[in-house]
Amino acid sequence: MHTQKIVDYYTECVLEHNKRPSSVYSFCKDLEVEETQFYDHFASFDQLESDILSRMVANAIALATKEAEDHLDLKDPKHQLLTFYLTLAEVYKSNRSLVIFILPQLKMEISTLKVLEKSKKSFLVFLKSLDISPDFMSFIPDANIKTKTLENVAWFQFVSVLNYWLKDTSDGFEKTDIFIEKSLKLSFEISDSNVLNTMVDLGKFMMNKK
Repeated sequence: MHTQKIVDYYTECVLEHNKRPSSVYSFCKDLEVEETQFYDHFASFDQLESDILSRMVANAIALATKEAEDHLDLKDPKHQLLTFYLTLAEVYKSNRSLVIFILPQLKMEISTLKVLEKSKKSFLVFLKSLDISPDFMSFIPDANIKTKTLENVAWFQFVSVLNYWLKDTSDGFEKTDIFIEKSLKLSFEISDSNVLNTMVDLGKFMMNKK
């Protein structure tokens, strides 16, 4: 059995009934497959949901990477990250009901949720491929710690974007796009003399004063 068949049927089940199947056994019985076939791919529904979210991230990474390859003049970390986040927002939008089901009552503590572990791994591999220099963190002497700090900051930003998108009530979730652009601008200008103005600009947006 293909993994996609399990993913598709699980998605259909949870969206129709707004709850998980009562057990892997009943799920497989309805799907008319042996229970062992499910376990050949996933250890639990938790792992299945983690895989679903990770696939969305992988899809956005693939699209962002392709655009960078098609437009070499725009192949820089900032543009690729911007393209990734804007694409991810669209991927999430196409699956909003499913994402909300998997991540209900979202809070910032989501950064520690196991359901996002596969997404985090995929994202950090993508981040590494961008070859972003952590040299701006001159206050950290150890190169390994610099890299780890960069990863933590980038993951915090990922979680912030996801949090904002899930709570966004604007038409077409257009405010999420604005948040992405402003937060990325802040990240890449963190060592620039204009950082204070950038932070104020982002703060005004977050408080809906602009």
